[in-house]
Amino acid sequence: MCIFKPKTRETHHVFISFCGDTRSGFTSHLEASFTRHGIVPFLDHKIDRGDKMFPTLLREIKRSRISVVVFSKEYASSEWCLDELVTLMECNRKSEQIVIPFFYGVKPKELREQSGNYAAAFAEHEQSYGRRRVKRWRRALTKAADVSGWDRSSYGTEFGLVGDIAIDVKNKLE
Repeated sequence: MCIFKPKTRETHHVFISFCGDTRSGFTSHLEASFTRHGIVPFLDHKIDRGDKMFPTLLREIKRSRISVVVFSKEYASSEWCLDELVTLMECNRKSEQIVIPFFYGVKPKELREQSGNYAAAFAEHEQSYGRRRVKRWRRALTKAADVSGWDRSSYGTEFGLVGDIAIDVKNKLE
């Protein structure tokens, strides 16, 4: 069950799903912009030491009201990112959790078709994880690519972009 729990000490407003290739750059700027706008984000570095990583991530996804997915060139190479995405899209379908895609160096078409870097990642995944699991990942990517989101290529600076994303999320929270 995907349920946003309002106003508890542990609650955050938005879950950010991303691959490590954007951690120290774009994702850290996005996190700071959310914080400046009074939005409490959840990222993996907020997991308490000693907690199990993946179950905690899934729990926090389900507690989120909004999720921002930073699709980068390396996103599809991560089994964790893809499993997060499956859960995010299930929460979107079951509880109308808002999912906002952000395309960082990739186009929605690449996700829909799993082309480019995504094709290479899925070729490896087919060998390692089997068709059933990969099929779920492919479906989640296709659904996410069909959601209206943000595209890095249409902005001049990341500073302005992260500010606009924060304002958009803040408006959705109100």
